[in-house]
Amino acid sequence: MVPRYYFETTRRIRLSEAGELYYQHCRGLPEALSSAEEVISTLNQAPIGLFKMTCATTFGERYIAPLMNDFLLDHPKIELDFHLTNRAVDIIDEGYDLCYSHGCDERFEAIYHAVCVIVLNIFALHATTSTNTVCHIRFAET
Repeated sequence: MVPRYYFETTRRIRLSEAGELYYQHCRGLPEALSSAEEVISTLNQAPIGLFKMTCATTFGERYIAPLMNDFLLDHPKIELDFHLTNRAVDIIDEGYDLCYSHGCDERFEAIYHAVCVIVLNIFALHATTSTNTVCHIRFAET
């Protein structure tokens, strides 16, 4: 015998006892389904493919290159194309995913994000100038 889940009249629909129990048990299913899909989708979140990046030679050798080994061990599906150069790079035309740069190009203002502050000290000897010179330049603020 199939249970009756609701009663209806020409003016009203109401749940039967079986319908109320069925509704209470099924009420959490959309959240449970959503949660299950979220858990499964995180399994395939590992980065994969070509990652092309560039930065100034000295900065890359000193700060970025030492991190690359651990990065590639942590993300074995990444193929790294890493360029060290001191020339101005057009990140869009040259297809870079990431560019650590010491300058800003207004054309790409919307995609720049400052990641650190670099203070450059320039010293001039007293013999070459009339006064001692110390210059602090801030390239980016985080």
